[in-house]
Amino acid sequence: MLAPGLLSEVTNSMEQILEMELTHLNLLSVLEIAAILGSTLTALAAIGALIVGITTIKQRTLSDRREHWWKRARWAFELFLSENELKQEVGISALEYLAASELTGLDEAKLLNTVSGNMIGQTRIEEVRHESTAA
Repeated sequence: MLAPGLLSEVTNSMEQILEMELTHLNLLSVLEIAAILGSTLTALAAIGALIVGITTIKQRTLSDRREHWWKRARWAFELFLSENELKQEVGISALEYLAASELTGLDEAKLLNTVSGNMIGQTRIEEVRHESTAA
């Protein structure tokens, strides 16, 4: 038989060991959860950055395309307002082509229509109005 003091000492030691093991297990659980959350949040941040990057590229591309549309429109207007009949015909053709472009918004179509004396852009004005009411 064990002495009563020794039995109590062994029991206390076992309780301390058990407590340390539980604390160790709880700490591992917390660390595991933190690791999982950390990697999940990192993945979500990467996905968010990817979405922002794609959106930025799309907006930049549209902006560049619209800028080139305006450069072509200016060139076509200059031809259209020329004294030379051949240049005027080329200008009208270019303006008609630009009027049909998906980049031509309502304001652009109205401008084409006004400058051309209602010859160009009316169809696009109606299309844009229809698209905006359908949306």
